Amino acid sequence: MNINIIHPHDNWILQKAADILLKNIPGAKDFNSMDGNIFKENGPLDIENTLNYFICYSTAYKRRTKGIDVILVTHPELGRLEKRAKLADFCICMSKQYHEYVKTLGAKSFLIYFGVDDCYKPRLNLFFPAAVMRHHKRKNANIAKLVKEIPFVNFITSEGDMSQEERRFYEESR
Repeated sequence: MNINIIHPHDNWILQKAADILLKNIPGAKDFNSMDGNIFKENGPLDIENTLNYFICYSTAYKRRTKGIDVILVTHPELGRLEKRAKLADFCICMSKQYHEYVKTLGAKSFLIYFGVDDCYKPRLNLFFPAAVMRHHKRKNANIAKLVKEIPFVNFITSEGDMSQEERRFYEESR
């Protein structure tokens, strides 16, 4: 299957997202949505069994193509989303609120938090450049224990004696 990524070439965050997709999807083709020639009948977007991914539905998605049309819904723009969501084969929504709204329009929708899917598990690294003490209000061992129990937190303490690497990390983080 061929994949086309259609987006405005405007150096905004959605172009960065498109660039990442283009870099990581072998054979994906890059189209500037501001180039009106790509939307001509029987043009490059009208190849059957081609996935056309329109990043920024409001400016990139102009008409139904002969390919499989997928639009990224960042947020609704009154009058545009309703029309374009119904035309597209599939919508990818960045928030539950818009995902639910798009479904009320009768459009097929899937929720993906932008840049994230279920396999992404964020971690927070906390470095405590001191010793944890049992009877100290600020450096309390009970607080440290509670923080260590938070599933997404890596809690690191130097116990008062920092390695060179820990010292560099601490200095660069200030």
